[in-house]
Amino acid sequence: MIKQEIRNYFKIKSKLLSDEYIRTASEKISRYVTELPEFNSADTVFVYLNMPKEPWTKEIIEKAWSRNKTVCVPKCIGKSDMISVIIKSRNDVCPGKMGILEPVVCSDTVDREKIDIAIIPCVSADRKGNRLGHGAGYYDRFLAGTRMKKICLCFEENISEEIPTENNDISVDIVISENGIYKNGNL
Repeated sequence: MIKQEIRNYFKIKSKLLSDEYIRTASEKISRYVTELPEFNSADTVFVYLNMPKEPWTKEIIEKAWSRNKTVCVPKCIGKSDMISVIIKSRNDVCPGKMGILEPVVCSDTVDREKIDIAIIPCVSADRKGNRLGHGAGYYDRFLAGTRMKKICLCFEENISEEIPTENNDISVDIVISENGIYKNGNL
């Protein structure tokens, strides 16, 4: 299967996930993330603001704030770039383009090199750390050349056996589903 076929398949599959499944799986995923040594030792956490059929990140963000971590979220600029914007409360975000939550004010940014851990979404991922995004390449460009620990959140229902990759695709260090933590293809 080519990437676009896989993407289309999992986008349709995601629409069929029940609210109960999303809630319980998201709670387990959040717990795995916030118990990671990489999360606990991080000073600056970059985390996506989830769309309805993605693993929820609210608990991760709140846990980071409660541990006095700097929390930054993505803001897409134009058709190719993404920046990292600090948020200090839920009031710092509102629905933007296509109803996706994004920062209200973008003046307090963080350089990519100062981010310790990045928690990123996917349409699908495999257990080896290859992720399939929505196809625009924002995260691949943002993550390229960085040393931050890259963690992808993916419902087990959306795990693929193998995601085909290209030279510009950035793999992640860890994939977390409700079933556990995958590192190097192993649970």
